[in-house]
Amino acid sequence: MAAVLAQHALLEARNVHRSFGGVVALAGVDLAVNPGEIYSIIGPNGAGKTTMLNAISGVFRPTQGSIHFNGRDCTRLRTHQIAALGIARTFQNLALFRGMSVEENVLVGRHALMRAGVFECGIHFGRARGEEKRHRASVAAILEFLGLGHAAREPADKLPYGLQKRVDLGRALAVDPRLLLLDEPMAGMNHGEKAALMALVTELNRGRGITVILIEHDMGVVMNLSHRVAVLDHGVKIAEGTPAQVSADERVIRAYLGSEEEVH
Repeated sequence: MAAVLAQHALLEARNVHRSFGGVVALAGVDLAVNPGEIYSIIGPNGAGKTTMLNAISGVFRPTQGSIHFNGRDCTRLRTHQIAALGIARTFQNLALFRGMSVEENVLVGRHALMRAGVFECGIHFGRARGEEKRHRASVAAILEFLGLGHAAREPADKLPYGLQKRVDLGRALAVDPRLLLLDEPMAGMNHGEKAALMALVTELNRGRGITVILIEHDMGVVMNLSHRVAVLDHGVKIAEGTPAQVSADERVIRAYLGSEEEVH
């Protein structure tokens, strides 16, 4: 079955290794994420989850192995080249541009899609003028979708934490991604904020057809959102399957989930 999935995968990681000095963060990880899935990666702290997203998004290259997106080997591409292919991500720790408005922060995400040259952009001339209008219209639509339209002109770093997380998501959506990488998007949120963000992710996936790779420690979120789940432990994939299959796997329970009561 794995071979069949790999043939149709939107994102496929093959035997991915990554070491930092003598520390092995990933040790031969294989992933195949199908179009239209919400695919979660879970595991204890230090399992290699964020390292995997960093490898996919081009923050660094695998020590060994390859990553293919839509049939193309993107292992050695730079981050902006990967973004231009249609892969976007959010980050564990908010990295908003301080002093810039919500609109300006999200507009930065459109950079990979801009076609006007540096000179044209600098003097706001020619096609740069029309292009900016189109990008601002796209950003306005994203902000409305995220419930941030009212805050477009507000300094992004002055918003409540939950809304700042939405700005981070908006910047990723500005790339018009086919694949969205979400690195602990619910961290630090209260129950109401999590429920609202889960609804947005569901709409992005089901309504807009965006494939999602999700890293999240809240197992309620993972079990409710995911089509499939992979479990990493010390850089090794120890299990993969539906949420029900993974939550019942003895290796997963020992490594991460704990008792059956904790899973549910």
